[in-house]
Amino acid sequence: MAYNYDKFDKSITEFVKENNIQSSTDYLLITSLKDKFTYVYEYKNGWELEYKWSSTVGKLSTPTIKGVFSVGIKYPAIGGNTSSVKYATNIVDDYYYHSIIYDDKGFNIKDDRLGVAISHGCIRLATSSAKWIYDNCKIGTKVVIYSKGGYEPFSKPSSYKLPLWHTWDPTDPTSYYLCQQRGCHSIIADGLTYDATDNQWRYYQSGVFADWFTSLAQYNGQWWYVKNGVIDFNANTLAYYNNNWWYVINGHVDFTANTIAENEKGLWYVNNGVVDFGYNGTFDGLDEKIYYIKNGLVYQIDEVE
Repeated sequence: MAYNYDKFDKSITEFVKENNIQSSTDYLLITSLKDKFTYVYEYKNGWELEYKWSSTVGKLSTPTIKGVFSVGIKYPAIGGNTSSVKYATNIVDDYYYHSIIYDDKGFNIKDDRLGVAISHGCIRLATSSAKWIYDNCKIGTKVVIYSKGGYEPFSKPSSYKLPLWHTWDPTDPTSYYLCQQRGCHSIIADGLTYDATDNQWRYYQSGVFADWFTSLAQYNGQWWYVKNGVIDFNANTLAYYNNNWWYVINGHVDFTANTIAENEKGLWYVNNGVVDFGYNGTFDGLDEKIYYIKNGLVYQIDEVE
């Protein structure tokens, strides 16, 4: 299928929406060769961005292939006499998503650079990201790789500051225990973290501020509405999460709410903090009005006489 790539280098999400991209699974993988990021979308009530990962792509003499493909065969590891990679997921021919480069034993890191154009054509990711694709993206998952405006050889990704003797990958689930044992450096835990420099609560994934993340996130037993990676304490809305629409007031989910709430699709009946799509009837406990509801959606409003 031929896509319109006019918006690709401006907004990946707009590109996805405009082209109504289909995948045979619930996931969609997109890699921008110009920005050197891989985007993971999950289909919920439409495609929603779940992850954005810094990626290393092919150098000018051995560029990464462009086009539309589907996830193929997977290998837990691929290696030779001097080097190896982990969690390899085939894109097409000899092109793969895989981890950074290890030695032939698969333990010591040989090259952990991300966000640059130095590979032989494969797309390198942090080991945790490569493993996520390996574990979750089934054969047939749609893959789009493109760069409308070409790509520069270098860009600066977010990264960990590690000592020279630190030869293992802290994002690799099979070796992170070494960091825990030695306490060799500090990694910001996934989830919400308070930043005292500007009094903001930020959302992190793999130790990196996830400024693309807009969804609900849990902290200390409470669920919060996060917009562009930061808790929005002014949010009064309905937020989609885990196949439900949740009632958010002042930035947090109110699980006791029994009310009418609005989003861009209309007015909805909320019961115990979640839109009740199974409800048919009336609601008259708000603003001296009677709300007539079908399948959770308000279709008529009358004034109480």
